[in-house]
Amino acid sequence: MNAFQFATFLSQQYESGTAPLAGRKRVAAQKCSEDFVVTTTDDRRPVLRVIWCARAYRDLPGVYDVTVTAVTQDRDREALISRLGMRGATYESAQALARRFLEGVERSP
Repeated sequence: MNAFQFATFLSQQYESGTAPLAGRKRVAAQKCSEDFVVTTTDDRRPVLRVIWCARAYRDLPGVYDVTVTAVTQDRDREALISRLGMRGATYESAQALARRFLEGVERSP
């Protein structure tokens, strides 16, 4: 496949990774944000396209289901798609774990 077809394929992969972890009766509507993230200026760490989705539990204030999807965007024909799913996490702990998760993505030498 060419570079455009590969980019289209990648878009379909990370969009399908944002499914909620809990049932609709237990959680509010999912809210997602998407951005490009640079975890460090180190050449081993690529720029990541990151999608962060969170849903609040209706009966447990301050508790969320969170999914984080990261896609490398630096190559025409290869990519790494990484997903992290968290259930019943506080927003702050989900952010901290996601940060560590994203900082761990690096190119092999």
